[in-house]
Amino acid sequence: MLKLIRKIILIVAGAVVLSGVLGFVVKTSMNLITDLGTKKGLQVDASILLQPTTWGIGALAVLLIGIIYLLSGNNLDDVFGHGKGLLGKKGKVDVVEGSLENSRFLTDKERDRYFPGHDYTELAKLTGPKNDGIPVRAVLDKKKNLQINFLNGAHSLIIGATGSGKTTTFINPMIQLLGATGCGSSMIMTDPKGELFSLHSKFLTERGYKVLLLDLRDTYSSSRWNPLGGIYDMYQEYIAAGKGIVAHRDSMEDYPDLEKVDGVAEEGALWCEWKGKAYADTRRCQNEVAVARQKIYDEMYEDLNDLISVICPIENEKDPVWEKGARSIIMSTCLAMLEDSEDERLGMTKDKFNFFNLNKILTNSENEFAALKDYFEGRSKLSQAYTLSRQVLSAAESTLSSYMSITFDKLNMFNDQGLCGLTSATDVDAASFAKEPTALFMKIPDEKDTRHGLAAVFILCMYKALIKVASATEELTLPRNVYFILDEFGNMPKIEKFDKMITVGRSRKIWFNMVVQSYSQLSNVYGNEVADIVKSNCGMKMFIGSNDIGTCEEFSKLCGNMTVRTTSTSSSIGGKTGDMNLSSQTQVRPLIYPSELQMLNNKESTGNAIIVTFGNFPLKTKYTPSYLCPLYKMGQMDLGEIQSNMFLADEVFYDIEERNDTVLGKAEASPAT
Repeated sequence: MLKLIRKIILIVAGAVVLSGVLGFVVKTSMNLITDLGTKKGLQVDASILLQPTTWGIGALAVLLIGIIYLLSGNNLDDVFGHGKGLLGKKGKVDVVEGSLENSRFLTDKERDRYFPGHDYTELAKLTGPKNDGIPVRAVLDKKKNLQINFLNGAHSLIIGATGSGKTTTFINPMIQLLGATGCGSSMIMTDPKGELFSLHSKFLTERGYKVLLLDLRDTYSSSRWNPLGGIYDMYQEYIAAGKGIVAHRDSMEDYPDLEKVDGVAEEGALWCEWKGKAYADTRRCQNEVAVARQKIYDEMYEDLNDLISVICPIENEKDPVWEKGARSIIMSTCLAMLEDSEDERLGMTKDKFNFFNLNKILTNSENEFAALKDYFEGRSKLSQAYTLSRQVLSAAESTLSSYMSITFDKLNMFNDQGLCGLTSATDVDAASFAKEPTALFMKIPDEKDTRHGLAAVFILCMYKALIKVASATEELTLPRNVYFILDEFGNMPKIEKFDKMITVGRSRKIWFNMVVQSYSQLSNVYGNEVADIVKSNCGMKMFIGSNDIGTCEEFSKLCGNMTVRTTSTSSSIGGKTGDMNLSSQTQVRPLIYPSELQMLNNKESTGNAIIVTFGNFPLKTKYTPSYLCPLYKMGQMDLGEIQSNMFLADEVFYDIEERNDTVLGKAEASPAT
C-alpha cells in the first residue's frame, strides 16, 4: 500500500511539473505564431509561467498524453504495479488471488520443505530407506556445490523423447546420487545403448555395490538368468508339500511339542503328524495338505502364465485365436516338463528346464509333430498339460500348422545359442538385492526388438522374486529400497498385470521409474485404461521434453490453471475525440502452455523439468546435466570381473523321444505282465 501511495505522489508531482513545462511551451509557441510577419522574432517571456492559462493548457496536455499512454497496450496495470498484461511485472503473470483456479509453481522455500534438501558432500552420511529417493533437483550452485532434493516413497513417470536430454538430465544423476548416499539402495536398470553400464559401473563398484550385467547383446559375456528357474523351484515345493505325513497309532500325549489341531486321538486310533501339527482326524490332515499343495500349484501356474504371456503377447486383437493357441501349446509343454520332473527315470532336472529345451521340443515338426503328440501321451487325463495340449494338437492338420507357425515365431530368439546359454542357468539372486547394495544393468540391443520381450520377462520375474523375499520377512517388506530405472519403457512388450505390480510394490519398497517418449506410447502398449491406472499410481510425473501434442496438452492440464487480470481498450470510428472505453477483466489460462512445454529444453537452456507430485503445486526445477557436473564419477568397471559363459547344449539337452520310449514303452508292456 505504501508503495502505491509513493507512486501516486510521484505521478502527481511529475504531472504538475510537466503541466508547467508543456503550458509554457504551448503559450510560447502560440506567441511565436502570432508574431509571424513581424520583426520581433522569438521572444521568451518567463512571466508566462505565472499565468493561470499556461497551467490550464499544460494540465490539459498532460491529461491527453496520460489517456493515450494508458490506452496503449496494457499500461494501466503497469502504472499501478499489477504487471504488464499477461506477462505482468518483470515478465510475471498478474495473478488474481483468491480465485477458483489459482495453480502456481512451488517457491524455493516450499520445495525445500516438501522435498528434503542436501549438499552432495552430506549424501554419504544418509542411512536408511527413508533418506534417499528420486532426485527432484540436482544443480550446482555458485560455489560449485551440488544441491539435491529427494522425493522419497513414490513411483515416477518421466516423459522424455529421444534427444530431449533425459539421460543427462535425470537418469545419470539419479544413478550417481543413489550410489553416493549411505542408504545402499539397490537398482535394476534397463540400458538400451549400453552407455549406463559404461558410465556408472566403476563408481558403484567403488561404493561397495555388487554390480551385475545382463547383456542381451553380447550374451557370452553376461550374467546368466533362467526365467523358468523360479517356476521349477515352486513345482518342487508343490511336490514336497505332499510328503512328510507321518501316521501314528501310539499316544498323542507322547508328543507334547505337536500342536493338537482337533483334539487328542483315542488310544490306539490312527492319527497323523504333518508340519508340527497332530491331526486326530486323518481326513482333515489330507484336506489341509491338499489345500496347501493346490495353493502352491495355483501360484506357480499363474506365474508361468504371466511369463508366457510376455513371451507370446496377443498382438492381433481382431483375431487372437492363433496367438492364444500358441500360448496354450507353450504353456502345456512347460507343464509337461514339470510333470516329468516327478519321474526320476526321465532326468528332468532344473538345468534342463529352460527355453533351449522348450524350443527344441516345440520345433520338432517331423512326421506332422508325431513326437510332440506322443509327448503328451501316457499322462493323466486330469493333467493340466494334457488338457491344454488338446486345444492345439487335436486340431486339423492345417489349423495345427498355423498354431505351430506362430509358436515358432515367438520362440525364434531361442535359436540363438548365446541367448540359450544366458537363459540356461541363474547367477542373479533376487535375495542379494535385499541383502546388500546391488546394481544390475540390463543391456538391450535397440536394433533387435525381439529381445525386448526377454527384458520384460526379467522385470516381471525379478519383481515376483522380490515380493517373495519381502513376504518372508517379519515386516513383509524389503530392508532396503529397490529402484527399477526403466529407460525406453514404452518400447518393451506389455507386462501383464503391471498396474497391480506398482500398486503392490509400494508397500514392499519396490519403486518403478519409467521413462517414456509420450503418454500415447504408454497407451499403445497397455491400452488407455491400464495406462491411466499406471499414471495415477505414479506419485511423481516429470516432463523433460516431447513433441507429442497430446502429451503436452495432458501435462499442461495436469499442472492446472490460474486466473489472471487483463485490460483492453476500444474506440468507435467516427466518434468523438477521446471517445474510448477502458475495461479490465479476469480470464483463466494454463499455468504453462503446451507450446511452452515443447520449448522447455533447447540449445540455449538444458536440464529443465516440470514435476507434478501428489498434493503439491507443480515444481519448476533444474538439473545440472551430468556432463557438466564434475562431482559425478563416470567410468566403466573392470570387465574381468564378469565371467564368460559357453553354452554346452549336449549337457542340458532333454530328448523327448527318449522320454516317449521310456514312458510309452512301459505302458505298452504292462498288459503282458
